[in-house]
Amino acid sequence: MAKFLQFLFVLGIAGAVLFYGASAQAQLPRTWVSASGSDANGCGLTAPCKTFNGAIAKTASGGQVTCLDAGDFGDGSTVNITKSIAISCNAGTAGVYGGGITAITVNVAGTDKVYLRGIDVEGGGTGNVGIAFTGAGELHVENCLIRGFSHGIEIFNTAAAALYVADTVAAENGVSGIWVATSVGATGANLSVSLERVQVTNN
Repeated sequence: MAKFLQFLFVLGIAGAVLFYGASAQAQLPRTWVSASGSDANGCGLTAPCKTFNGAIAKTASGGQVTCLDAGDFGDGSTVNITKSIAISCNAGTAGVYGGGITAITVNVAGTDKVYLRGIDVEGGGTGNVGIAFTGAGELHVENCLIRGFSHGIEIFNTAAAALYVADTVAAENGVSGIWVATSVGATGANLSVSLERVQVTNN
């Protein structure tokens, strides 16, 4: 009986080690999304995910999510970014539909950097915010189209933050194309904003 219990103990330790190893490997430095993918996949090149949220969950901090083809990678839910990551989409039109909601939220620490490249963010005239940037850190928005929201890009920082927007169009948004503010009473919430080749039209 004692030997049997000892065997079960060793087996349990081995199982825990294997589980830990599998969990550690779940975070990949690079993942992919595809219109024909599934969030049940591992998000690798040959088994891509369906949504940005699905891929972000399986991407290590500082990693990259790449679009394999055109598609709506928001799937009706807000894309939540809480760590350093790059989402790069140059293969066709990569969309995030945000009708009635905020399409993308970025809330990261002061040391984090987020890159959003080549995304069509569509609010359908009822969206709240296209890209909402709160907290701190850096947000880079490049070669994107943001339209049909109350605010195209909204930054409302509570700590030191920087927003860089380049080669991007914010159009047909009900209140503002780009709205910038610092949280009331926030201490040390210094804000840097850089706009290069940005079109803000008919907002």
